[in-house]
Amino acid sequence: QQRDRSGMALDIFGTYRFDNVWKPEVTLEYVHFSGEEDLSNWTASDYEGWNALYRGKFWTAYADFREFVSATGDLYDQAGSTNSQFFQVKGAIKPLEDLLLEASATFLWTDETIHTGAVTLGSDAYLASGERSNDLGWEFDFSATYDYTEDVSFGLLTGWFVPGDYFVSPNDDVATDIVSSVKVSF
Repeated sequence: QQRDRSGMALDIFGTYRFDNVWKPEVTLEYVHFSGEEDLSNWTASDYEGWNALYRGKFWTAYADFREFVSATGDLYDQAGSTNSQFFQVKGAIKPLEDLLLEASATFLWTDETIHTGAVTLGSDAYLASGERSNDLGWEFDFSATYDYTEDVSFGLLTGWFVPGDYFVSPNDDVATDIVSSVKVSF
């Protein structure tokens, strides 16, 4: 059977840079990835989810990687790069010439409401027939990058994803991501 696939993505943002020695800036951004409402539909009807392949940019420390790095037992937990929308507020300052501090708050929700049926997760059974909430949750990220020399920099990134009502127990715990990095340019 032939099945057509169509998807859409949209990224609208604006950045304001203040005239200050610390180079502060604020960015407001809205991102939209189209989605599919019926995940059990494997017929010949069109599929309208966004294809995550070759995304190029990542906006958050954790939510962008949902179901790629850490999969849950929830059959309706989709990858972070499909069926989602989010609004992000991001700020950055350079209190020292070699130090960049960034912070962001991101609210995420689904593009299409997911239709569900009875689901069993491990020993916990629940009936979620009908529709899932569109509230995916919030993410809060903080990062620091220190340019030790022109060719060497150190980074620390911390993110907290606070699941919204879309996620049900036992898949609704806060996720924490901590990444340290060293970059050497030749």
